Amino acid sequence: MDWQDYAGYINSEDSTLAYFLLKKGYGYLLNDVMGVYRIHSSGVWSSISRVKQIASGMSSFIGVCKCEKDIISARCLYNYICSRKSLGKKFILKKGLLLIESLIIISRYMGFKSMIRCLSSAIGIR
Repeated sequence: MDWQDYAGYINSEDSTLAYFLLKKGYGYLLNDVMGVYRIHSSGVWSSISRVKQIASGMSSFIGVCKCEKDIISARCLYNYICSRKSLGKKFILKKGLLLIESLIIISRYMGFKSMIRCLSSAIGIR
């Protein structure tokens, strides 16, 4: 495996690593509990706001899209945004440019209709 390709990604979060590994071969979902993740107020992830958590994930997928420049990475970004019930007013006000950058990428690789569906999902219109 060429880790130089992975070094080209802007962010290196769990989702970025999962994308990189799945691009190299098949994944397998184990239907067993293999570890425990404690969520508590002083945890690194739990202590940051929901806006920052969503922005971090979105930035990660934008970084993958900028590196890969293909529809597969754009679909990952699309699914990340659409899997949220709504990004919320706070996110749109504070991180609106990130959303616009995402929508431009989605429009470029998936088309205008997909971009509109993603925007509708992001602002909570179903």
